[in-house]
Amino acid sequence: MHELDSADNPIGPEAIGSGFMEALKELDSSVKVKLLLVMMFNKYMPDQIKNMYQDINQHLVDKGVLPKIRVGMKKHGGSAARQPEFNAAGATGAEPTANGPDLFATLQQLVSLGNSGMAGMGLPQQAGQPGAIGGAMASGGAAVQSAGVMSTLTKLQQGQFEGVLGEGVILDPALLANGRTNVLREIKSSGMASVMGHVDAMTLDIVAMLFDYILDDRNIPDAMKALIGRLQIPVLKVAMLDKTFFSKKMHPARKFLDTLADAAIGWNEEEGHQGGLYKKVDHLVQRILNEFEDKVGVFADMQEELESYLAAEKERADELTGRSAQVVQTREQEEIARIMAHDEVKRRIESRKLPQLIREFLSHQWESVLSLTYQKSGEDSQAWNEALETMDQLIWSVAAKEVPDDRKRLVGLLPNLLKRLQQGMAAIDVTGDERDQFFAKLIRCHADAVKSGLHAEDEEAWQDSDIDNLAEETDAVVEAPADFEEITPSPEAPAPDIALIQQISAEHVPADLDLEEVPISDVPWQANELHKDDSGALVAKLKRGTWIEFLQADGTTSRSKLAWVSPLKGLYLFTNRLGSRALSITPSNLAEKFRSGQAQIINDEALIDRAVSDMMERLQQAA
Repeated sequence: MHELDSADNPIGPEAIGSGFMEALKELDSSVKVKLLLVMMFNKYMPDQIKNMYQDINQHLVDKGVLPKIRVGMKKHGGSAARQPEFNAAGATGAEPTANGPDLFATLQQLVSLGNSGMAGMGLPQQAGQPGAIGGAMASGGAAVQSAGVMSTLTKLQQGQFEGVLGEGVILDPALLANGRTNVLREIKSSGMASVMGHVDAMTLDIVAMLFDYILDDRNIPDAMKALIGRLQIPVLKVAMLDKTFFSKKMHPARKFLDTLADAAIGWNEEEGHQGGLYKKVDHLVQRILNEFEDKVGVFADMQEELESYLAAEKERADELTGRSAQVVQTREQEEIARIMAHDEVKRRIESRKLPQLIREFLSHQWESVLSLTYQKSGEDSQAWNEALETMDQLIWSVAAKEVPDDRKRLVGLLPNLLKRLQQGMAAIDVTGDERDQFFAKLIRCHADAVKSGLHAEDEEAWQDSDIDNLAEETDAVVEAPADFEEITPSPEAPAPDIALIQQISAEHVPADLDLEEVPISDVPWQANELHKDDSGALVAKLKRGTWIEFLQADGTTSRSKLAWVSPLKGLYLFTNRLGSRALSITPSNLAEKFRSGQAQIINDEALIDRAVSDMMERLQQAA
């Protein structure tokens, strides 16, 4: 049966979103209008779509089309759930699931079929059958034998080697301590397997294969992998005691291993071995080695302690990530403010013939005033509207005054206008000399505006003394700054943490993956262009928490987690495990790194799931 991909669904979210983006392309509007439409779409459209889906579903039910739909999750390739079960004849039977009770039995069958040394011995006994650990023992002798094996494993686990494996049997203690070697292979080759029951020996083979995968897993850094490797004997004992270890995802020992591997993904040597996560894992592993005999509950205790530690660590990391996100968002707000200010000034300059003094003042000083006002107060604020009004009044004030009423209005307007100009220039730290020169030249602009509008018969009525009065009004404002109104940032737009900006942009960002400032035109309304190829589609579907490995220019690699996506420009913010290092990148640049092989997603499937899946595949090939 064909599975309908969400991208192919004609009424799916992707189709609706793509249609909206295409419609925006055809819209002949400014950046401001498009930003507003995107924000309104994100805010109101989800509720509308939900209602639409409910109506469609009801319509299908009324027509008798799939009145009952089974909801489930499709398992993708690589999962143990996709691997067929083999029966005694080697034929494919029912398909076992990763959580199914027959998974260990399936592994036993596959090991038996793939092991030529087992030929003629028949099928191994399944968990729960006579002779199997965890089930009823066939005889008291079998129980004594198994207890003896368990006691021997416990002594090895706790570092007792001398005489444990019998006369002439040698096992290097360093192999058990370093965790980098598959010590279960060494135990088997030492001859210990010969004193195990058939099921225990088979369990040893399976757990050894499990650690073959774990010790070769490139997702886990070597130092952390060595700590996990020290748990080989405890995990073997768990598997001998309880075969549901392989099939039960929430088994305490299995969950502990999965959590260790997941936490280790982002760890690196820079964190050091004397503290932090490494020291915590080392402590927990040592406790298991010291305390675990046959009570699997010790793994649950260690899991609880590990989760508590990771939760506290995550809380600190989230706080740092929030500060980094604030820096990125502040930069984006600054860029949007610059664009909005530039757009407002440009429209006015291009539509009017203005004196060069006014053109330069608006393009430089007043554009900066507008940008700062937008950042602090926003587009709908009184401060923003007053800044625009001041600009419009300045432009009007230098236009020719052809009627007496305009000249009278100019005289009444100047005191407040010049005061606002003065305040704006003070807000952007214009120097006193520069400010005085501007106002001196502005006096002449106003005089020229009055004279150029006078008719011959009016020239005598408007005397030079009236023009001098304009100069006096200007001087009065320039010399009386005591009425300035202090502009403070709004709580919604806090000032950036300068130290953090320096930390992110200089010390902590890899040289070939800079913290970038990107033109606003790149995103968000053109984000659908990412879907042009597989790399773009991959970036568009990334979820928060996804780990990515980046290839550096010097050939080394670094790992970062997607921590936040900017709601303004769609920038992706990546951090290290602790949130102390951050970098941002545009979706298009990230897609290019995937395309060129400089970035790849780290598989976040649970460790034991991946290991069992790999083991099933290899066993089937051998069988």
